[in-house]
Amino acid sequence: MIRFDFPDWLSPVILSLGPFQLTWYALAYVIGLIAGWRIIRRLVVVEGLNLKPTDVDDYLIYALLGVILGGRIGNFAFGWGEGSFLDQLSQMFWLVQQRADGSVVLAISGMSFHGGFLGLVLATILFWIRKGRRFSLWRFSDYLALVAPIGLFLGRIANFINRELYGRLAGDQAWFGVSFYPHSNPYAGRLEACQVSTGNTLQCSQAYDLTAYRHPSQLYEAAGEGLLLFILLLGLYRIRWVRQRPGFMTGVFIAGYGLARTLVEYVRSYDDGIGLNALGLSRSQELSLPMIFLGLGLMALAWMRARRDTSPA
Repeated sequence: MIRFDFPDWLSPVILSLGPFQLTWYALAYVIGLIAGWRIIRRLVVVEGLNLKPTDVDDYLIYALLGVILGGRIGNFAFGWGEGSFLDQLSQMFWLVQQRADGSVVLAISGMSFHGGFLGLVLATILFWIRKGRRFSLWRFSDYLALVAPIGLFLGRIANFINRELYGRLAGDQAWFGVSFYPHSNPYAGRLEACQVSTGNTLQCSQAYDLTAYRHPSQLYEAAGEGLLLFILLLGLYRIRWVRQRPGFMTGVFIAGYGLARTLVEYVRSYDDGIGLNALGLSRSQELSLPMIFLGLGLMALAWMRARRDTSPA
């Protein structure tokens, strides 16, 4: 069993210039988008997709807006926001934020993957329509599936550095455990209030004791949704049978993400205000489980479409 304390020197902010901050989370988004853009740009040329490299440059704007708008709207729609309905609505795209220490920064925080995913899907379809539907939407979506794990991997590493989206308490049998705030619990007040009101020490510790050792679920997700899924998709892309079935890799990505996210959620902390449903599933699992079936359906559809196109008339 490995236990370690989060290093105090590791800050979420790389540098600050007044209200402007460069954070690891923002850098993860930038690197992920640029890496995906460069790879897709090359694939469009190598595979002869009916798009010019400059078209891919245009798509980068669609993708950026789709992810950010979808992520923020999803964070609101799926119930992860804080405050009243009107407060969340008014602050959905408000860039000026006040930190706990009183400082003011320009930032966007609170992004839903599932919302960002839907935003990207809509942005891609809009891009395809605006380009006159002259290229294969399924093949293009396969390119997106191939590069998406890069951004997911970087984003989860940034979540770890931010000390957010941490895991549940690591029991004695857990392989890993991280104390995210080994010296001072930022939720000490909430922890005490919870213990007084409920008397349930374990439940309160699960929600608010950040000095205790927890699963580094961000790293688990970086490995599953990011590294392993990228290796799988890269291996599939090298198989001719897969490349001849546009949409198959898209299905693998969607099902693979849904499976990885569903499994990690069993050791990731859930939102205390939302809780678990009657089956013991978190809100993220409710959103991720359908992705598994959707992905499997797209894989089957790609296989049937290729079989129909190659069958004798």
